[in-house]
Amino acid sequence: MPSAANTPSGSQGEVVRADSIPVIVGPTVLAIIRGPLDSVAPALRRVREMASALGYTFVVAPETVPAYLPASHSGTGQPYGEAVYIPAGHPAGYALVSPSRTPEFVHGLAPTANLRRSLRGFLRPQLLAWYLDLWPIALLSAVVIVASLTSVVQRKEVWIGVSLAAGALSLALVAPTVLARWSNPFHNVLLRDVVALLVLAAGIPLLVSGTAFALADRHLAYRLLIPLIVSVACIAGSFLLLLLVHCTSGDCL
Repeated sequence: MPSAANTPSGSQGEVVRADSIPVIVGPTVLAIIRGPLDSVAPALRRVREMASALGYTFVVAPETVPAYLPASHSGTGQPYGEAVYIPAGHPAGYALVSPSRTPEFVHGLAPTANLRRSLRGFLRPQLLAWYLDLWPIALLSAVVIVASLTSVVQRKEVWIGVSLAAGALSLALVAPTVLARWSNPFHNVLLRDVVALLVLAAGIPLLVSGTAFALADRHLAYRLLIPLIVSVACIAGSFLLLLLVHCTSGDCL
């Protein structure tokens, strides 16, 4: 029987467990299955097709997966070890590894929309992925800015409620992503990083709201542009702020 490591990822052949994992040279999906493959083979074939369409190598991992896999630098060909992340208590799922990204893990073997989003997101540069993860902050800030152009901003009690709701919803939407990063040790996210990110998630819409309220009696252009500039500046500077918070101990200098 041929090894999965030697089977083309986009082929229509049977899915079999690899005897060994090939050298990692690009984005790779490792299917982690504890037990027989028969019952999950249809799902694995569909995921293999999905991964192949996005440019991944697909491998059904051996029963024992080492913490580090042999990898080769795409530019120099220099060999090194590539980390694999498989969280404890997750017997089945997909480990995503690449020489250019922090390893990730997606729980479950079904070819779900969440898996497709994870595969697409893993291909993005990490800085771009960082900013895309902040979409709830941008969205709620935009909602606050639009609301500030209406008569709602003139009613203080109502505006406070709108502001608090925007901050709370932004926090609720960002928190799962932040906590998922925290749980992955390869992201090296510290507790103070988590706190800072959650403060930013709630604080940026509140800051935008306060700015809009302070400009409630000004010209429409000021009410639109200044809160927008505040929002964009805060989101753009969030990476530098988190880097500063992360390095307060001096251990990354």
